[in-house]
This record gives sequence, C-alpha cells and structure tokens, in this order.
Amino acid sequence: MKIHGMDWMYDNDFMTYNQLIERLRADLNSPDFFAFDLAVPHNEEEYLECLNYTRKILEIMRSRKDTAPTINIDELG
Repeated sequence: MKIHGMDWMYDNDFMTYNQLIERLRADLNSPDFFAFDLAVPHNEEEYLECLNYTRKILEIMRSRKDTAPTINIDELG
C-alpha cells in the first residue's frame, strides 16, 4: 500500500520505521510517543509533512481530553 508515494511502514534508504519513531519522539519532545501504521518518509520533505500532521493530531487529541478522540479529517487542514 502506498500513501502519498510512500510505502506503508517499510524501511527505505532515507529512514527506517524505528528511526522515524525516534526522530518524532525528539522533535515532538515526547519520549513515550509511539504510533502504529505510519508511512516511512523517503526524504526530508516527506518527514516534515509527517511531523506536521502528527503535531496537529496530538494537539487535537490533547484539546479533547474529556471527549472521544475522534478527529475529522477536515481538521487537519
């Protein structure tokens, strides 16, 4: 399965899945962060897009502590 030209969860020459999680943890300042089924980026631009969407999702989820963590795709912009 490919999403935005990325192979779903497969390591590539730019980054492995583990490297993706470790870098997101550092960039999000969230040492316990983990996610299943992220697409592994092939270059820095794809990584920054992944980071941006992950930040938005976490912000939405944190703002809804008292409600179900349902996110409407339109909220991601």
